[in-house]
Amino acid sequence: MMLNPIALALLPLFASVQTGSDVRLAQTLDAFDRQCATLDSIEGLDARATAAGWEAFTPEEDSAAGRLLGVTLGAAEDSGATLKTGTLRNADVEGRVLFLAQVVASNGAGSVECRLLDESTVQPPAAEPLIEWAGRAPRERTLPSGATSWFWSGGVHGEANFTVVLFVEPGTSAARAGTGLQVVAARMTNP
Repeated sequence: MMLNPIALALLPLFASVQTGSDVRLAQTLDAFDRQCATLDSIEGLDARATAAGWEAFTPEEDSAAGRLLGVTLGAAEDSGATLKTGTLRNADVEGRVLFLAQVVASNGAGSVECRLLDESTVQPPAAEPLIEWAGRAPRERTLPSGATSWFWSGGVHGEANFTVVLFVEPGTSAARAGTGLQVVAARMTNP
């Protein structure tokens, strides 16, 4: 059977068409890059996010952002660490929450973290767009708890010690800390 020459000519166009989830992933990664490249302090992250139109809000407890915040606060309390957090949203980056955290342990060590949460993502992303975004392959893991992670030691951009993309499937044990897609960068701080 011979394929129609017109169909063959159009094949590259169809191959490059992005699906809605591909576009959403690209938008999420772009928003993350704009807000989370510099990990100086929670105050610096918050000031840049506010200047870019993000507004502070308190997430509902049963939302993915609320569960993430609750687990983070609980872990800090259990470990005796000092924690500053902020949750922000932006109408231009619809349906995503920017989560900022600065942790200082009792010995003075800690971290500054910037996380973008898109709780509307219901399927894990393909690895290829993540590799293209990062410029190198991650270490990929699928956990029995219902989470899949793509981890880059040394970070993807800027001064991060690590960057991770995490997908948490609804209805799994990992979902107690929020569901959807999270893109995270963290910089460790020394005492």
